[in-house]
Amino acid sequence: MSRVAGVFAPFILVTVAHADILRLNNGDNITGDIVSFKDGVCVFSTPYGSSLRVSADQIKTISTDEQYAVTFGNGDRITGYLKSDSNNRASIVRKKSVYPIAFADVKSFDIVRKDNSQLANIEKKQEEYSAPVSYLSDYTVLLNHGETDVDFGFKYRTWKSTTSLPQQGPYQVSSYAIKKLYFYVSPKFGITDDLSVWLNVPWTYTKIEDVSSNAWTRDASQGHIGDISAGIQYRLLKENSDHPSVTASLAVNTPTGRKKYISDLDSWKQPLNNSEGYWSLTPSLTFVRITDPVTFFGGISYEKTFETDKGGERIKAGDTASAFVGTGFSLNNVSSLGSRFTYSWSDNMKYEGRTMKGTSQESESLAFYFSYLLSPQLSITPEVAFPLETTGSTVGVSMTRNF
Repeated sequence: MSRVAGVFAPFILVTVAHADILRLNNGDNITGDIVSFKDGVCVFSTPYGSSLRVSADQIKTISTDEQYAVTFGNGDRITGYLKSDSNNRASIVRKKSVYPIAFADVKSFDIVRKDNSQLANIEKKQEEYSAPVSYLSDYTVLLNHGETDVDFGFKYRTWKSTTSLPQQGPYQVSSYAIKKLYFYVSPKFGITDDLSVWLNVPWTYTKIEDVSSNAWTRDASQGHIGDISAGIQYRLLKENSDHPSVTASLAVNTPTGRKKYISDLDSWKQPLNNSEGYWSLTPSLTFVRITDPVTFFGGISYEKTFETDKGGERIKAGDTASAFVGTGFSLNNVSSLGSRFTYSWSDNMKYEGRTMKGTSQESESLAFYFSYLLSPQLSITPEVAFPLETTGSTVGVSMTRNF
């Protein structure tokens, strides 16, 4: 990047009379326009149609002809011109006051437009919004110190299998159908700019129908609180021009839901259980790379399960390893699309200390999301997911409120 900037800089300085000037620590001067500055990365365009992504720690000073509203990581906000002071240090000039700054402490800055037309007012209103990335809420730290997000919503899952019964008469079938509603509230708290904690409290309602023929139909339903989980997320690396953002997480799942071991005669009621029935710990590692307007993300996780003797039997579910990749696309400053592919593999379970061969499982799923900002603090995200190895689907809507 430095060699490219060094080649373009002399020509840019000659051809552009009024523009922003980016001065780097290595001595390069780049003239053009600031596209954005957010989370430690400055996107800077040149008159030749190319754009550079420059990490904040590579920038010495920025000089602008326009005023910018500079927001710092601690929540402070100063409006003024970006300039160099008498000691060639980065600073903000506001009227006759000079405020030295360090770009590593800056969260973002936005140009200040004059309210001299209806169009300017509309553009200023639009600047209060940025494209939602709600599809990332489970994978990376998005909160600043002191911020709180509350996710809430529901998901609806269906599954059905049908087998014909020609010997029982025309159109007779044997079928087994499951319908499940999943409601949840999940607050997340920003402890520091790099550390967040979260809690998830679910409630589910399940209805099942078992049809052996027209003469034999059974159904049951159950509503109950599900497994409460909690976790911590820590950002190991902030995104810059050289690498993506990397986040480590640790989640704990508690068996607070309904888990009853049912006799063989009533085994068809098993889906009424809404609990794993055991404690588990899940460490994970995720990455996010934002290349406006496209976002790439992915990660790996490993769920460690613990043996339970609930029901009078010692049972240990198999540990599960998972991997996922996804992408998002900002349609405009209020809406975006996202998708994710997930693969999971679970080991054989153990019963009374003995491995039950053949109980291992593999699963793949594909999910799609649409996020829309109802306001700067409230977003809504409809989603649909398809398990690729079975029939059925999951649809849902989640909302996120930022405080």
